[in-house]
Amino acid sequence: MSIKKLSEQYDWLALDIGGVICADTWEMLFLTPDTGLAAVYGIDPETVMQQGPKIWEHFAYANKEENNYWKHWEDALGIEIDRNLIKSLYADNSAIWADSSAASVMQECLDHGMKLAFISNSTSFWFPKQMEMAGLQDIAPQLTHYLSHEVGFNKVHPQGGLRLLADKAENPASVLFVDDRTGNLKAAQELGMTALQYQGDGQKSLADFIRDYALNAEKQPATPSSSPSL
Repeated sequence: MSIKKLSEQYDWLALDIGGVICADTWEMLFLTPDTGLAAVYGIDPETVMQQGPKIWEHFAYANKEENNYWKHWEDALGIEIDRNLIKSLYADNSAIWADSSAASVMQECLDHGMKLAFISNSTSFWFPKQMEMAGLQDIAPQLTHYLSHEVGFNKVHPQGGLRLLADKAENPASVLFVDDRTGNLKAAQELGMTALQYQGDGQKSLADFIRDYALNAEKQPATPSSSPSL
């Protein structure tokens, strides 16, 4: 009954992808201990963290080819990256985790009349992989997508995903937004959404997190601007 009660409070459940449903892909590809690219090629993790956001910015706001992404890394590091090694990392669940519970709780929300949205800073080449890894290929077409590579802006930009969803929902207080990063949560709250912080680290599944929140909200309804997990 918990999701039914949630649907009585909110019209929308909006979810980030990286860090919530799946791993933040580039970080895990490089920084997974022992098997990640940094370990294999002897790259200083600090160098990875310096270069990673810069390179990601080139690919997050338009449709781009993944091979060009790796060429940028090769130019930045002065090495050649084995594409077969990347494929093996994609297949390694310890490197690129995905929450298999997400599909069930999202479908339950849909069954109770809620609308679902993805609001994520993402690349055109990783989004389909993330949907496949999390088993969301069938549900994804039923969702509203505000992905940075589609809208051309970071989610917190005035023309980005959060603002677009707030406008579509008409009443931002009807949106429950789940993200792992404090800055994104703050931006959602400023628009009037309820913002919950969740880190998909394997300690609690997304399904359990959403259902637990719904149960707590049933016992003591939250105001739209509250964020009890912050």
